[in-house]
Amino acid sequence: MNIETRLGIDHTYTLALDSMRKNKYGDASRMLEYIVGTDPQNPPAFLSLAICYIALADGSEGPQTTPEDSRNYHKKAISATQKALQLLQDAAEPYQHP
Repeated sequence: MNIETRLGIDHTYTLALDSMRKNKYGDASRMLEYIVGTDPQNPPAFLSLAICYIALADGSEGPQTTPEDSRNYHKKAISATQKALQLLQDAAEPYQHP
């Protein structure tokens, strides 16, 4: 990944975290989806995305969240969390002792 792309991802991640602080989880999730699509080896982005999905599932964007939407967001949160944990486990593997 070139430096311009890395800087763009870092800037977008900062904006996503700011959106999360403002409870704008829909906006944050779109930015984080872009990040994990561009950098699929980014555990913090996957974990932040999972947090957004949980907030969206719980109706943080308003009462328009249907039960089906909620289930889908929960599934996406589980998937994002599993991906982050797998990336972290893969990163730690070379340092583990038999």
